[in-house]
Amino acid sequence: PEFRKALAAILTPEQQAKVRERLQAGMNGADRPSQESPESREAVQTDTRGFTVAFQAGAYDAARNYLGGTEIRVSVTHGGKLYVGNNYWMDQPGKDPMPGPAIFALDSRIGKWRVEHEFAERLSDGTRRSMGISALESVTFCSDAAGKPLPRPVSMLLAGTWVSTGDAIAASRDESNGRWTEMALPAAEAANALEAQTRQQTGARGFAGMTFGSAETRCVLVHRDAVTGVDRIFAGVRPAGVYSGAYDASAPGRIRWEPRPELETPPGDFFRNTERIMGFTECNGQLHVVVGRSIYRRSDGPRPKWEKVYTNSDGRSVMTGLRGPTAVPHPSGKGQALLVALEGTACRMIRLDPQNHYSAVVELDVLSLLEKEWGIRPLYAEAGMNHCGGGMTRIKDSESGRDFWLIGIGSQLGPGRPQHGTAGGRKTFFGLERGAWYLVRNTSGEYALRHIVDASDPVLIAPRTFCLSPFPEDDGNAIYIGGYDCWGKPAHNTGWMYRGTLDGVLGRAVLPPKPEATPARTQTSPGPFHLFWGDLHAHTTYSLDARTSGCQSTPADALDYARKTARLDFCAITDHDYSMTREHWQTAQKQVNAADAPGKFVAFIGYEWTEARKYGHKQIIFRGTNVPEMVFGALNLPEGESVVRQIPQELWKSLAPYP
Repeated sequence: PEFRKALAAILTPEQQAKVRERLQAGMNGADRPSQESPESREAVQTDTRGFTVAFQAGAYDAARNYLGGTEIRVSVTHGGKLYVGNNYWMDQPGKDPMPGPAIFALDSRIGKWRVEHEFAERLSDGTRRSMGISALESVTFCSDAAGKPLPRPVSMLLAGTWVSTGDAIAASRDESNGRWTEMALPAAEAANALEAQTRQQTGARGFAGMTFGSAETRCVLVHRDAVTGVDRIFAGVRPAGVYSGAYDASAPGRIRWEPRPELETPPGDFFRNTERIMGFTECNGQLHVVVGRSIYRRSDGPRPKWEKVYTNSDGRSVMTGLRGPTAVPHPSGKGQALLVALEGTACRMIRLDPQNHYSAVVELDVLSLLEKEWGIRPLYAEAGMNHCGGGMTRIKDSESGRDFWLIGIGSQLGPGRPQHGTAGGRKTFFGLERGAWYLVRNTSGEYALRHIVDASDPVLIAPRTFCLSPFPEDDGNAIYIGGYDCWGKPAHNTGWMYRGTLDGVLGRAVLPPKPEATPARTQTSPGPFHLFWGDLHAHTTYSLDARTSGCQSTPADALDYARKTARLDFCAITDHDYSMTREHWQTAQKQVNAADAPGKFVAFIGYEWTEARKYGHKQIIFRGTNVPEMVFGALNLPEGESVVRQIPQELWKSLAPYP
C-alpha cells in the first residue's frame, strides 16, 4: 500500500499501470536472465567472421509447437537432416508454455525448425519427468545379436534423456514412419540408493535444480565386438553403469538391452560426480569409457571384461571428472592416443598413451591459456563439453585435408551474483564468462582459442555441441554450434545455435593449415645465422625438488610438452645429480633419444652438477649419444670417496672422454 501511494503521488494513472504490468512480469519470471527475444536475435544475421544466428529458444514451429529450452546440449546429422536436443534445467518459464524436452529438426538449410519428438511424461505434481535431451546419436547396425550380417545395414536415430526420478530412458526413431519408441534402462535402484545416501549427508532433497535421485542416459555408441562380431550398442547411464544391447527387429525400439549393466559404476558421490559416465570412444579398436575421474577399457568376447586403465588423481582439481574421451593420432605416427579433458580448478587437456600403460602428458593448461587471453584466471573451467558419438567433434578441413578437433569451453570468473557483472574487466553473467569460447586442436597437438563473434554481444555461456552441416549446398564448409550452460543459475529460453563458415570457425588467421613448425622462426639478420628457441634447464620427476613439489612428468613428458605445447626448437633434460639413480639415467637417455627429431626438434641429455658450497650448480649437456654410464655427481659420493669431486676441475676431467 505504501508503494502504491508513492506511485500515485508522482505518476499518472497510465504510468502507474505500466509500472504494475512490468513488476508483475518480473515476478512471473522471477530472477530469470534477461535474454533478448528471438525476433531481436534473428535480426543479427551475420558478421565479418561468418557467424549467423541459426536458432534462438522461445519461438514456435509451423504447427505452433513451442521451441523452448535453457540449453542446446546435443546435435547430430541423420538422413541428410540436422537434429538437436534441448534442456529445461533451471527453467523459469513464467507465463510461457512448459512442454517437455524435445528433439528439434531442420530439414534444409533454408528450412524452419520443427519439433520432431517431445518427451512429454509428467509427474504427479505436473512437473516434467525428463529435464532434457542428454544424448543424441545416429547409429548403424550391420550384424544381429548372433553376429550374423544383416541383409542391409540398419541406421537409426537414438536419444537419451535426463530424468528426475525412475529408470533412465533411451529412445529410437523408426525411419519407416517417423515414430519414436521409448525404452527403459534400469537405473531407479541405483538412483534411489544415491539419493538416500546424499540426503543423509546433506539433509537436502536436491541441489541446483537437480534431484539426488535423477538418472541420465548421457552417451551411446555402437561398437563391433572383435571376438563375437556382434554390433553392440552401449549406453552410459548415471548412476547405474554401462548397458549393452544388440539389434533385434522384434524388440521394442528394435534394440534388445541386457537386463543389468555390463559395467556397474562404483558407489557414487553426487557432488564429486564419481558415477558420472561422460563418453565412449574407440581407441586402437578397443572400447573405452569415462566414469568420473577414471577410464575403463573393454576386452571383447562372449564374456567381456572391463579394466580400469587410468585414474586422474590431481588433488588440485575439485568436484570434477574427465570429459570427452577422443582417439587422436599417436605422436609416433603409429596407432592412436587417448585425449581427455579434466574439468575444474586445474582444467587441462591430457593425452594418454595406451602403448605405455596410459601414461599422461598435459597437452594444454586451459586455465593458463584463458588467463593469457583474458587477463584474468578463471576460478573453474570445463572443456570437452561437446562430446559426441565417440569423441570431441572432429572436422576435416576441405582446403588442407587436415583434421581439427573442436572443444567447447565454459568458465567461472567471479561470484555468482550479480546477474550482470564484471570480473577483471570482462563482462560476466552470474559470474560466468558470457561468451562462447572453444579450442581448435590440430593433429600436432597445437591449440588455438576461438569464440563466436556476434556484434549484439549476447549471453551465450559455452558451446555444447558442434555439427558439420548435412546440407548439400554447404559442401562441407559450414558448422552448426549450439549451446548455453546454466551452471545451476536461473534461466529461460537461453538455448541457442549459430551457423558458421569453416573459415570463421577454424579461424584460419589464428591457426592456419601448416606443416609442423620448423626451427628458425625468426632470422636475426641476412646471413647464415638464425634464432632458435629452447630450454636448457628442464627438471622432471627424477629431480627430488621437482618431485616433492608435485611434478609427475617423465623426461618423455617434458620433451613432448616442449615440442608440442611450448613449440620450442630444442630442450635439455638436466635433472639433479644427487637424486639420480642409474635406472633414471638410463631411462632418461632412451626417452631423450626417442624424442629427438632431426630437422624439427633437438633433444639433449644432461644433468645438473649440484655443488652448494662454493662453485654453484652447473648444467652438463651432452651434444650427442656418447655419454657416461652414470653421472659424475657433486654430492652422491660413493662410501669412502673424498670430497674432491666437488671441485670443478675434477668434473672437467670426468667429461673429457665425451667431447
